[in-house]
Amino acid sequence: GISSGVLEWEAVPYGSCRTITVGVCNSSLPLTGHEWGSGHAIQLMNTGHFWRGLTSQSDGRNASFAFQVNDVLGFRLDMDAGILHISKNGAPILDASGLKGKGPLYPYANVNFG
Repeated sequence: GISSGVLEWEAVPYGSCRTITVGVCNSSLPLTGHEWGSGHAIQLMNTGHFWRGLTSQSDGRNASFAFQVNDVLGFRLDMDAGILHISKNGAPILDASGLKGKGPLYPYANVNFG
């Protein structure tokens, strides 16, 4: 995880599953079960639902944020500015600010095959 600087990565969903949730989390997020809407993470679900639990920003759902198999999800976590940028297939879709001082933060993914 990082507390300062910038971390960039991509995720490309593949295969068959019910839900995929991606984003960033702190070390308090449980590694088992489903923690949707957790106060320990910024999460984007393949349905377009998003949660900004680490910030005071609102949660919600936006159909254009939904993603599927073979979409390329890009993440840029800038801890110096306190912002997470998420893109889908190269186009920006979601920003979450207010992360400065909340690290270390880690890349996060949860897959529900049920």
